[in-house]
Amino acid sequence: MRPVRLQAILRWAHIGEAAFLAAHVYSPLRTDPVWTGIAQYVVFPLASLSGLWMWQQARVGRWIRNVRGPAA
Repeated sequence: MRPVRLQAILRWAHIGEAAFLAAHVYSPLRTDPVWTGIAQYVVFPLASLSGLWMWQQARVGRWIRNVRGPAA
């Protein structure tokens, strides 16, 4: 996948995750334990990882290439 396409996907995923977290904070559903669990254990870690990946995209790409090994 081209880096530009990956960056666009990560950006929109990050925006969607931020919208979910904003809805969690400002809606009355924040007292619901299921909603809170999804926000704490799924959405927030995904938002953190997508943000870090966008920030360090070149470094992550190099790391993935090194883990895969030399191209055959």
